[in-house]
Amino acid sequence: MVAAPVASPSLNEATEKDPFNNNCYGTTVDRAYKMVSLPVLDVDDFNERIVRGYEEGYGESELPADLSVARSLIPAGTASLRDFSYIAPEIPAYIPDNCTGCMDCVTECPDTAILGKVLAEDEWEAKLQAIPEADRAMYREQWSKTKKYYDGGKKKAGG
Repeated sequence: MVAAPVASPSLNEATEKDPFNNNCYGTTVDRAYKMVSLPVLDVDDFNERIVRGYEEGYGESELPADLSVARSLIPAGTASLRDFSYIAPEIPAYIPDNCTGCMDCVTECPDTAILGKVLAEDEWEAKLQAIPEADRAMYREQWSKTKKYYDGGKKKAGG
């Protein structure tokens, strides 16, 4: 009779004790942190090369490809060094009565400054009531009752 070797279960497969393979073998050992230097973003370099390039007008056409910019890494606080006035003419006036619910504004607007949100009318009214009376009109003007989401929903509901 020959004894068969007992194989340890693979760490990458589910076991009786861990049927969903949620193991963390090898990650729970207490050791001191290994200190490493990872120059993820050089703030001074960013300010000198990137910000200066755009401020002087050659950033878009002459700056070489940059790893930090490609990864959308921008140091905190650098907005104070940049001039955003050239963007202002491109910001459209929001006219709620003209809103059709096409969502182009949400898609085109940078940094999610405009978020598409649909609320049931009773939920919307409850949220408005939670806002101080003095501010309520301002918030009400920022929402529109579109044909697509408001009138269409009322038609379907028979209201």
